[in-house]
Amino acid sequence: SNRTGDIVRAKWTADQAELEQGGDTLLDIEGAARMLGTTVRHLRRLRSENRIPYVKLGGKLRFRRADLIGFIEANSHAVVSNPTRELSR
Repeated sequence: SNRTGDIVRAKWTADQAELEQGGDTLLDIEGAARMLGTTVRHLRRLRSENRIPYVKLGGKLRFRRADLIGFIEANSHAVVSNPTRELSR
């Protein structure tokens, strides 16, 4: 067994648990894409265009759940009825 790998994995798990206790989970790109209901490819494009916040840890991309929720809210558009348009038909 790779002792160093086990230690790194244990530390990552402990760090992940600490983040989750703070209410902010780090997701890998597949998990983030699933949460957004999009493809990994699209999420990579959003990141490369600096349209979505991300964290880079040792060359791995991670996304904070809170940032993804903020991204969803920032890109949500309310339906606004337009009474003037209704009259002009």
